[in-house]
Amino acid sequence: FILDCSAKELWAAEGIELNVKDHDNGIAALGYTNQHLGSAKVPAGKLYQASGVNMKIKLAPPKESREFRRGLPAGSITIRVREATREDKKEIQDRSNIFKKKRGVSPKAKAKKFIPEVDLTRIDKKILLVEILSCRELLPADKNGFSDPYILAKLGFKELHRTGHINKTLNPIYSAEHRNSFVVDCSVSELYGAEGILIKVIDYDRGIISGDDELGSLQISASDMYECKEEEYHLDPPSGKNEDPGYINIRITEISEEQHDLHKKGKLATAKQRMPAGLSTSESGFSASSLPSNSSELDFKDMLDKVLLVEILSCRDLMAADKNGLSDPYVKAKLGNKDLHKTDCITKTLNPVFSSAQRNSFLLTCS
Repeated sequence: FILDCSAKELWAAEGIELNVKDHDNGIAALGYTNQHLGSAKVPAGKLYQASGVNMKIKLAPPKESREFRRGLPAGSITIRVREATREDKKEIQDRSNIFKKKRGVSPKAKAKKFIPEVDLTRIDKKILLVEILSCRELLPADKNGFSDPYILAKLGFKELHRTGHINKTLNPIYSAEHRNSFVVDCSVSELYGAEGILIKVIDYDRGIISGDDELGSLQISASDMYECKEEEYHLDPPSGKNEDPGYINIRITEISEEQHDLHKKGKLATAKQRMPAGLSTSESGFSASSLPSNSSELDFKDMLDKVLLVEILSCRDLMAADKNGLSDPYVKAKLGNKDLHKTDCITKTLNPVFSSAQRNSFLLTCS
């Protein structure tokens, strides 16, 4: 459809709302209603920045639903937006006239499928380092109530990378030990043609007959990859399953040719200070034994004062404080008796992943 309104009107309405409903053919008086399945708000800013690539948006469940009460998602909707041309407006109008005449589109009058054209010549190629950081709340695949998850990455039909697996966990945290990073070095047209990369979370099975089970998947679009950011994504469930498959945290950064060569040799130092909480000090490249056990043994004259950025990334397997078996955790930081910072809380979870939306970072400025 064509969205034709002023920028002021679009921003005043805070974008557009999309509602997904179940269509019932019956009469409303007999109890047949078009049940509301979920809704999504597309902000005005996102609509104006759209360039004809796919946008995947999570659906919010209706308030009266079981999913809303349990804090579960209601699926997602994928849309595509671009600036309309005169031809687009004429095509939409013609299609509308046909529907008004016939309550359906005859084969002869069907509108052509629209395939957006992205001007790839204006996009500079990037060498991308993809780091698989962590997953949480994965599906259990084994009889012990856990899984042995590893990550598979594909570009179209080509396998890009496969991490090592982590035994008996639903909240794996990956590091260099599990080969958690890989480089995407391909042309812009190849990346956009494949619609980005496919990420699969798979349960490792040692059995010959049973094989590995898929736990969830995610398609990261080419445009999202070129934004180069760290983000937690909600996984799509495997075919035939309706359970919530959990989340995966991925960081994508642009690197140089020299850094690519270092990565091939296993010598590229990634931003370890931003790895999720839960890594041992040895995995983070830090040894507690290298520092004196108390301040009286330190020579402060040789130490420079530093301003430190502290980021609260995630917690896992927290204690349940509420009757629903969950908690609403937030994090409070103190320096001696002085309060430094307090994050916002995340409701109904034992495995919170904090971001800037929860004010998860603060500066530590002291001698």
